[in-house]
Amino acid sequence: MEGAAEMPQLPLRIEDTALRHRIREYARQQRRDLRTNTMDALRFHLGQIKDEILTPFSINENITVFAGVQGATQVIVKELTGAQVQRQVEAAECLCNLSLGEAYVCEKITNLAGSYLVTYLNSQEPRLKRSCLWTLANILASCRKSAKMLLQMQLATKLWKLYTAPITDVQDYQEDAGICLYLIGMHAAAEVTVEDRRYIAEHLQEKLPTDPGADYYMYIVFQLDIVGLKQDFCAPHHQHLMHFFYEQCGVGL
Repeated sequence: MEGAAEMPQLPLRIEDTALRHRIREYARQQRRDLRTNTMDALRFHLGQIKDEILTPFSINENITVFAGVQGATQVIVKELTGAQVQRQVEAAECLCNLSLGEAYVCEKITNLAGSYLVTYLNSQEPRLKRSCLWTLANILASCRKSAKMLLQMQLATKLWKLYTAPITDVQDYQEDAGICLYLIGMHAAAEVTVEDRRYIAEHLQEKLPTDPGADYYMYIVFQLDIVGLKQDFCAPHHQHLMHFFYEQCGVGL
C-alpha cells in the first residue's frame, strides 16, 4: 500500500546459532512467568469447571475412590463413545474432573479414552471440544507415559491447527490449545513425532503475535526444537520467527 511503512527485510540467510540464541533468551525470560501462570490455570480453570460442570463426585479426595471402583470409568467412556451428543459432553466433563487425579488415574483415562479425546478435537460441539482440551491438558501435566501415548495419535498436529486457527467467535480454542502445546514442550518434547514437528515447521507462519495464546509460541518452538529441522526451514520461516520475537518483546523492526 502506497505510503505505508515497510518492514525492513531481514537477511535471507540467518545463522541457526544466532536464532537459537534469541529463542533461548526469550524462553528463559518467559519460562518463570509462563510456568506460574500455566500451573495456576492448570488444574484447569478449576473455578470455571466447578461452576459449569455438575458431576456425581467431588473434585478432590473422591477421585481416587471413584477411579478405584471396578468398571466405573468404563461406564463413562461408554457414554463418551455413544451416539448422543449431550451424553458425550457430560461424559467428557466427568473425565475432565477425573483427570485432576494422580498420574495412574490419567493413565487409565488415556488407555480407555485417549483416542476419543484426540478425535473429538475435530468436533463441532463447543462444550465437548473444550472439555477434551481441558482433560488433555490435565493429563499432559500429570503423566508423561500418557503424554507419549497421546502424541503417537498426532495430538501435536491437531493442537497446532487449533492454536493457529483464525479468530472467529467466542468459541475460539487458541489459548487452551497453546497451553496443551506448552505442557508438551515442558514435559514431553522428546516424544513429539518427526511428522508432527515437520507439520509445525511448515505452518509456523500461521500464528500471529496478536493471536490468543501467542505468549506460549516462542517457548513451544524452542522446546520442540523446530528450528533444528533444517531441511524444512527456509528464509521466510526465519524472518517470521524474528518478527514474532521482536513483536513479543515490544521492539519494532
